Amino acid sequence: MPPEGVDPCRFVNKYPERRGERFLSDDEYGRLGAAPRHAEREGFASPAAVAAIRLLMLTGCRSGEILSL
Repeated sequence: MPPEGVDPCRFVNKYPERRGERFLSDDEYGRLGAAPRHAEREGFASPAAVAAIRLLMLTGCRSGEILSL
């Protein structure tokens, strides 16, 4: 046990801080909106799955919150 008042992690290097927020570009918004339309049109996903994805995109809720609805 280290003596009282001595930080045992004082020599451990910390990970560098990263920016916490990033916003989508106009191109990314366009592709994000087109993906559910394409999946619905081509039959890749059920209508319920596409609706859940749209709800996630528009509300910013966590996936667990949408699934529990």
